[in-house]
Amino acid sequence: MLICNKDCANCALPDCCNDSMDAQDYQESAKREKAMFPPKTKAKYLSHKREYYVANRETMLPKMRKYYYDNRERLNEQHKRYNADNKEQIAAYKKEWREKNRERLAVKDHERYVRRKEEIKKWNEKNTCNYAKNAL
Repeated sequence: MLICNKDCANCALPDCCNDSMDAQDYQESAKREKAMFPPKTKAKYLSHKREYYVANRETMLPKMRKYYYDNRERLNEQHKRYNADNKEQIAAYKKEWREKNRERLAVKDHERYVRRKEEIKKWNEKNTCNYAKNAL
């Protein structure tokens, strides 16, 4: 069985033997797609879209809600299918995000730890029985 070295420019094989994509391939593919759409164009499009939404929020919001509730089952199935088909790509994105935001997550985890510790302390103070208080 032939093993691909992923150096397509200098490949010795006449035809590609690599049929699958791994997380690194998905990342490279995403970078190429981003290069096709310059950020200025996308930012300009998104800013116009946002301005339109803000200006017409009162009329758009009921329509958006109605569409969602009318098509909720189909949209949920579509979302599940997308997640199943792009499992590796989503996992690679999440891993990359966690690595970039390691400090932020550490601060958030510590805040949660302190908050939970205080909640447990309050609960224990509130729920101790009189017998235990008198025994001490």
